[in-house]
Amino acid sequence: ALGASGKYPQAIEQLNEALKIDPNHVGAYLDLGMIARLTENYAEAEEYFKKVIELTEQAQFSNVDDRRENALYNLGLISLEQEEFDEAAGYFKAALRIRKDASDTYYNLAQALQGMEDTDGAMENLEIALAFDPGYAEAHYLMGQLFMQQEDEVNASYHFFRASELAPDADP
Repeated sequence: ALGASGKYPQAIEQLNEALKIDPNHVGAYLDLGMIARLTENYAEAEEYFKKVIELTEQAQFSNVDDRRENALYNLGLISLEQEEFDEAAGYFKAALRIRKDASDTYYNLAQALQGMEDTDGAMENLEIALAFDPGYAEAHYLMGQLFMQQEDEVNASYHFFRASELAPDADP
């Protein structure tokens, strides 16, 4: 609750107290990672998210653990932010093995693949994202950009139109 209300120092203090009681509390590490990521302390966030992965690795249901998926997804976002596209793609693919219907993960994987200059892979993942969420404006916009790179103005215009229709106040 403290973290959600932006009271990060107090939230960190309480989460550290929880870790004194249970040093393997996955939820506390995940929340500490989220706070570190939100405050742009990426190195610390990575440590917390990797601890979540370590703690959930041997769990009986690790292949369906939403905390593990969340940690992998956030590690992907951090890697994407730092333009470490190979690493980001690996994290997003691992997250998708746990949760196969996450349109935002497909979208971010597409961004990582675009950074790796894999246009076909990026487009394939955007198609999946749009299959799960046809109203995903950012996915339409990125798809339009990729079609423009291929000089396919007809398909690009469709996706740009859909993006502008879905998010008319967006900057691009």
